[in-house]
Amino acid sequence: MILDQGQQEPFLTEELGLESKDPTINPTDTSSKNPAAAVTGDNDPNKQLQDKRGDDDDLEASRVGTPFYLAPELWKNPKYSHASDIWALGVILYELCCLSYPFPATEMDELERKVLHDKIAKHPNSVSQDFVILFQKMLNKNATKRPCIETIIFSDIFQTKAQQNHITLPLCLNKQKLQDKFSLGQLAGLELTEKQKRLAGLIIQSKQPRAKPDPMQSARNSMLNQNLNNKKDIKQSS
Repeated sequence: MILDQGQQEPFLTEELGLESKDPTINPTDTSSKNPAAAVTGDNDPNKQLQDKRGDDDDLEASRVGTPFYLAPELWKNPKYSHASDIWALGVILYELCCLSYPFPATEMDELERKVLHDKIAKHPNSVSQDFVILFQKMLNKNATKRPCIETIIFSDIFQTKAQQNHITLPLCLNKQKLQDKFSLGQLAGLELTEKQKRLAGLIIQSKQPRAKPDPMQSARNSMLNQNLNNKKDIKQSS
């Protein structure tokens, strides 16, 4: 399959529903009825492509989405996970920052090779280093090393940009508000996971208690020191 530049954009915009003639399709709608959800959530049942294992397998064993957003593991094994979604979000973040794909290609084989083996395309120097670090982590070829969505949301860059752009985050995802309410003892009734508490800085890492001295070891050390002192005294007297 050839993916020349002239075909990429219409293909993507059709997938996203951005140029659809159907007035009921809203690009900002993330419900399963909107093709735009295929990029960020891959949850449109009309877009699900079953793999060779047949229709009887789990839906998790399907490959969904446009090829430019497929994580490395999806090229090898159709089974996807939350880490695969983080990769897709990383591609979108890279596009927003650099106005290009992190792995540009004109053919499917070329795209697969680059995603599996090549480094991310060089980004413009004007891109914020904070964003560079973030999309590099999200585009880690090792799925187990990509950050989870909670880590991304509670990151300083995400929280700062949300505040600068006047984006209202829900309380459970607003790091500053959680810390303020925590200091005032006003978090009663708010259910937070242990991970959310840790990422929001609400859990203070306790220092490891010092081990109590072993009486027997102390006695042995005392006897050893005494013997060494006796030997020194004998040597000096001789």
